[in-house]
Amino acid sequence: MVVGDIVGMTGPKTSSSPAIHLKGVTKHYAQRGQDEDLKIIDGLDLSFRPGELVTIVGPSGCGKSTILKMIDGLTPLTSGSISFEPSSPKPRIGFVFQDYSNALAPWKTVQKNVEFGLEIEGVASRTERAEAAAHYIEMVGLQGFENSYPRELSGGMQQRVQLARVLAFEPDVLLMDEPFGSLDAQIRRVMQEEIRRILESLDRTVLFVTHDIEESLYLGDRTVVLDHRPARVLTDFEQGERTSSYEDFVASDEFRTRYNEVWSLLQHRGNQP
Repeated sequence: MVVGDIVGMTGPKTSSSPAIHLKGVTKHYAQRGQDEDLKIIDGLDLSFRPGELVTIVGPSGCGKSTILKMIDGLTPLTSGSISFEPSSPKPRIGFVFQDYSNALAPWKTVQKNVEFGLEIEGVASRTERAEAAAHYIEMVGLQGFENSYPRELSGGMQQRVQLARVLAFEPDVLLMDEPFGSLDAQIRRVMQEEIRRILESLDRTVLFVTHDIEESLYLGDRTVVLDHRPARVLTDFEQGERTSSYEDFVASDEFRTRYNEVWSLLQHRGNQP
């Protein structure tokens, strides 16, 4: 399915973001030719408060993406539970994937790509779809490119289109799975600045998965550090509000202290982010 970023869009629009609770969450996979299952996640307890931006960092293969997919309902749990508070109405969930190229319809313009998901959702009025798309295209900084096709855009711009399409649904929960992992360093830095600006203007519960410690510290109101599989929480800490630029932040004592703490913890556990 081309429109991968709207797979998890379920439930009517709610007025506020929900809290998310994971209790005893376990995910095991059967291994061919092996007697024991592969334990990706084993008895994980985590809660996320309404409206907070949480970055989840850990080594490759530790279950970060699996957690997002289970919250979205794309991957079933082996055991445990995931609940939302309030539980009714069911929250709308938007998912931004790392592979932006497969998330966009190459035969549609930027405007039509953003409108496409709204059309699937049943927003019948062309005027409403066009106005919503225009608003979020401007929000992600793509005004002037409404009539461009994905192949005519850079990787960072394509990722902005995917983000605009997700935001157009006004989801209550936004899941972001290493959305900048495929971008080069310069574009990635620009996108980090942009996503921080955009998310600060929205009242949404956001879970942002990354393997980059620096990115997790810069973007998150709170950072959860996971051990190698089966995933468990190594540390979970709040971060103060940041008003400094990226350059000033990474040069600060606060950043260096936190970075060294997380790096040392992962290294001590034999993990490579």
